[in-house]
Amino acid sequence: MLSGRMLPAITTQTDRARYYSLYCWILRHIHEQDQPRSGDAFVKAFQRRDAAVAIATLLGADGTHPVGVRAVEVRVARAKASGQISTDFAVLPSNRLGAFGQYYSGCLYELGLTQRLEDGLDRLTPGMAEDLARVFQDAVSEAPYLRQKGFEEATVPLNMLKRSSERLGLDGLSRPFASQERRLLINLFFGLNVPTPSESTIRRRGSLARVLQTVSDYMQADIPVLEATLSDQLLFGPSYFGVLVDSRDRPKNFVSQAKLQRPTHFWRQFCLQQFLTQALEGVLQAVIDAIAGHPGGATLDEVLDELTDSRFAQYLHSAVGRRCATPKALMAALQIGRQPDEAACVKLRSAYPYNNVLSEWFCHEDAGSPPELVARSCVVLAILYGKWRGIQTDVSYLAVAQESGNELSSPNVLPLLDSWFDGAMDWRTALRIACVLVIKQHDQVMYGKGRLESCWLRHEEGRYYREQDCTPYFRESRHKQAVSILADLGLLRWVGTKGKPSLVVSAEGRDVLRRSLSEGV
Repeated sequence: MLSGRMLPAITTQTDRARYYSLYCWILRHIHEQDQPRSGDAFVKAFQRRDAAVAIATLLGADGTHPVGVRAVEVRVARAKASGQISTDFAVLPSNRLGAFGQYYSGCLYELGLTQRLEDGLDRLTPGMAEDLARVFQDAVSEAPYLRQKGFEEATVPLNMLKRSSERLGLDGLSRPFASQERRLLINLFFGLNVPTPSESTIRRRGSLARVLQTVSDYMQADIPVLEATLSDQLLFGPSYFGVLVDSRDRPKNFVSQAKLQRPTHFWRQFCLQQFLTQALEGVLQAVIDAIAGHPGGATLDEVLDELTDSRFAQYLHSAVGRRCATPKALMAALQIGRQPDEAACVKLRSAYPYNNVLSEWFCHEDAGSPPELVARSCVVLAILYGKWRGIQTDVSYLAVAQESGNELSSPNVLPLLDSWFDGAMDWRTALRIACVLVIKQHDQVMYGKGRLESCWLRHEEGRYYREQDCTPYFRESRHKQAVSILADLGLLRWVGTKGKPSLVVSAEGRDVLRRSLSEGV
């Protein structure tokens, strides 16, 4: 939810900037040159241009892999003998319109670049979309594929596309002849030179500016930002824990740019939701693993018998260094003596910082058996409770509370742990509440959203049956894709050795950051 809110029109599958201008050009070029009168004619014209760009990109000197690289590689290998290659194919077998139909069409529509009229064919909207199509045309007009009108033929010389690769390929955006194309794409993504930008534009501008500023902060601290640790260095470290971290997880405190507090705080909520999800899905995983030992199904009481055996208490003792016979005892062991107010939450954040073994990263601690899995989740839930239950003035946290609805989020889950301070509350009762909560959410997702394929367990006549394994995972934040797009635009650069290049902000990136902060994020 939050990643889409903060990086609208950039998804986990849309990581190349030039596709946004390319598809504007393809749509305009088709309607100008082919004037299709049917959907099939439109698709055929689209596929020829889309395939030509994919082939040219693959044949380019940079060795870039376009969307659909597997289908393209097979055809290029076959074409080498004859020197001719057909462009009448979909680069993605799953979608007739390739990456546009599968990934980018929704993004272009969200950006206001496309519209669909009564005939059902995609067209550009007036303004920015037409400008992007025009500058793309200017950038590729000298490519042999355009000069020789290769788009009019089903089969073209393979060498024609190879000679067109510099201008027609995805990496052509970095060349001097594409400077106007880059400028317009920067304005598009950051919403610059827009008299009245939409709220989604401002959110995207803020998130992209935050990436540029964070990389700049790392440069100033002389800490390299590496691809392998990108998410931790750009998101979890600075946004959630307020630290810059190097590849060896050594944190360095820093204060985020004042003008970027709004996007930073919302990305902190994204991180919080990820930690909460780890804890709740850990409970679900424990339930499913416990059921797996009962081929004939298990009642909830039988599941609880296994979850609360001696391994549960042993794991908690090992984790916090004290016996935790009750939920209240676990809270006390973590320095949470009562329901915290905001001051107590802020204090606990200092007690369990980024590199503390009992920080939220405890969700990565080893836990093999169902009792250990659920014990680990209890520790993470308690830490989250201590750091967030009393928060009253964080606007982003309150916004999540208002917008989460039936989704499980920290504002509506953490209050359930208030009961852990009841001296009469035992672990079996607390775990029963947690298990019922995650099973109910499992069913709501499965039936409410029509996702029957996401069924991990089923229950019949009071017994639960395992359908498939459940392994908690961190959801994509879209930061990797945002970095790729910013690099395509020349605002970020990878420098250094090929084995471990580091990310830096270019001079143009610093200028765009300055303009973004000036226009507001």
